[in-house]
Amino acid sequence: MYHSTSTLIDNIYTKFNPNENISSSILIVDISDHLPVFVLLGKLTQTKRIPKVITYRPIDETKIQNMANYLDNHNWASLNIENVDDANDSFTNTINYASDRFARNTTLRIPYRNIIREHWMIPALLKSSMTREKMFRKSPGKTKNSKVYINLIKYRNLYNKLKKLHKQNYYATELTKFKNDLKRT
Repeated sequence: MYHSTSTLIDNIYTKFNPNENISSSILIVDISDHLPVFVLLGKLTQTKRIPKVITYRPIDETKIQNMANYLDNHNWASLNIENVDDANDSFTNTINYASDRFARNTTLRIPYRNIIREHWMIPALLKSSMTREKMFRKSPGKTKNSKVYINLIKYRNLYNKLKKLHKQNYYATELTKFKNDLKRT
């Protein structure tokens, strides 16, 4: 039997200003067995994916005890003022000072790729998604019989099955939770 390979080359013709920026690339995503190729004509603008920033106070028993000792030893005579607003300001400033001194604000920055955008997505699935993407980036150029490609297909199928199952369970639970409330279903 005769074996041959075929190559399909698509030609795309367009009018553009030669002074514009031109950029082409291959999209490394698991859409099909072919990798999509694209070209960008014109001004390149990149949207910045903003990380989520959370500010919180890490509080433990030691910090609570230190704050309590400070507040116990504080001279509260300044609250015996005729003006209630001034007393309230003094009290608020004392509490804020104690919390800033013993339990400082800490900022947590979550990269955009780690932000869960779907309600049904759990951290374990998000991590599995990133693992699948890393495996996929290693697979171009590998044969379908290679260990890398076979592991990718197995992992992808397992991930898709678990994702579908978790999504179905999430929405089934949500519908069950509000089964007697027609507005929320």
